[in-house]
Amino acid sequence: MKSEPLLLKRYIFFLLLLFISAAWSNVAAQSARVWTDKLDYAPGEVAIISGSGWQPGEEVELELYSTNLAVYEFFTVLADSEGNFTGLTYDILEIHLGEKFVLRAWGPISGYSPEWHFTDGNVTFESTGIPIPVTVSYRFTSPPPGTGTVITGTGNTEFTIAARNSTDVNFTYPTSMPHGTETIYGLTNVTINTGSLSTPGDHGYAYKFNSPSGARTIRGFYAICLSITQQPVAQSVAYGQNATFSVSATGATSFQWQLNTGTGFVNISGANASTLAILQPTVAMSGHQYRVAVTGACGTLTSSAVSLTVSPRAINVTADAKTKVYGGVDPALTYQFTPYSCIGCR
Repeated sequence: MKSEPLLLKRYIFFLLLLFISAAWSNVAAQSARVWTDKLDYAPGEVAIISGSGWQPGEEVELELYSTNLAVYEFFTVLADSEGNFTGLTYDILEIHLGEKFVLRAWGPISGYSPEWHFTDGNVTFESTGIPIPVTVSYRFTSPPPGTGTVITGTGNTEFTIAARNSTDVNFTYPTSMPHGTETIYGLTNVTINTGSLSTPGDHGYAYKFNSPSGARTIRGFYAICLSITQQPVAQSVAYGQNATFSVSATGATSFQWQLNTGTGFVNISGANASTLAILQPTVAMSGHQYRVAVTGACGTLTSSAVSLTVSPRAINVTADAKTKVYGGVDPALTYQFTPYSCIGCR
């Protein structure tokens, strides 16, 4: 009778071990992965394939699919005692230029099948110093197979193209890039990580270089060229007072204030400073809108439109005291009012 609790405990312990083993296997399977040491390669480079999270000693099957060439290649690699493998290499050839690879792995024991993607492109375009993507135009010759096709187009940084080795790559970065309504970024420099650039390029492009067999990175550098740092503020004055609008900007070389009386904005002649003074506007000018075009070396920005409000000004009228003798002639009635300095009062 004393042995029954012991047997029950051993049975529960055995079930617990089975549960832990299954749970460990499931965790290992869920964490299994496969990858390459880079996301993009150039012809002549070698991709190194690694994996982790597999069952110790598991024979992992790999399938590499070249989407453009529509070619499947198969490999087998043995996971070590910790479920990892590395050192499997794959040569990237010129025929792979422009290729998108899909790497799939499958573990017959773990049952896990992760997937990994990488590409073969040899020219990468980047931008720096600007918070938005930059649209780069390009012209290059496509890689084998075939004799090569001239490809033109645009891409938003960062992006990679695949150009035939030893052929010219022509490209243009925009010299200015508006960001919102208050800032224009200007191109300050263009660099290549290896080799040199020629400017101007051919076919109307700003730059060119001869594509070698290795990967190249082109980077466009940008900085703020023109920026409105303080917008004009709406003005509200009483009749007889002056109104002043102003704008602050960095990189500005000229200003042009504009007026909208209800039919659209037109330039105000002679209003070419950062400040616009409206002397004693009338009540009829209430509701007029003002804005300013700010011009710099890389373009023009237009400020926000703001309104002028002119409210009527109170006038105090006081009748002059008069006397009259009964039966006499009525005196002329006169009065005084303030303020006296109003437009068109007398």
